[in-house]
Order: sequence, then structure tokens, then C-alpha cells
Amino acid sequence: MAQGVLHSYRKEQREAVNDLVRKVIITDMANFNPERFRDWAKNLNYQFGKAGLTLRFDIRQGTVHFMVKDLRTGRRVYEFHTSTRVLFDDGEVMSVEDQIKKF
Repeated sequence: MAQGVLHSYRKEQREAVNDLVRKVIITDMANFNPERFRDWAKNLNYQFGKAGLTLRFDIRQGTVHFMVKDLRTGRRVYEFHTSTRVLFDDGEVMSVEDQIKKF
């Protein structure tokens, strides 16, 4: 599932979202442990911050649900979930910095 209207956002914002989708598609998230996922999400969120966006995630029943929001307005820019399953729960990665929050 993916939703969002990216054409109205700046080029660097659209590129950040496209990069996230590409990374999720090529990354085997089933190989992640909570620590590796935390580091991966933290690095992505840093890239998003430079584009004026924030990355939020929620893990439900092994599926990671991503939401990208505009930092300035708080509006949802893009949302999708993975088709691969992680082997841990949301609570195992909640020690990630406050910028990366459960939505």
C-alpha cells in the first residue's frame, strides 16, 4: 500500500521518499535485528531531516508501516508498508531517538 501526492513537494523531498522506497524494496528486512533496524531507521531519518521531512514507523504483526511527514506543516507526505516481515516487535526498537516515533 502506498499513498501520497508527491508532485507538489520539492525535488529533494520527492527524492528522499523515492530513495526510502528503493531501499525497502532491496533490503531484506527479515534479516534485521532490533539494533540493526534502529540504526537503519536513524540514518534514514537523518537524511529525511535534511529534506525537511521526518520518518515514522510502526511495526504490527511483523510488518513495518512507514509514514513520511513534512516537518514544517506536520502533514503526511507518503505512507506505505513492507511486504517482508521482521522478526521483532515495535517495542524492541522504541529506544530510537525521539525524532523517530511511533505514529
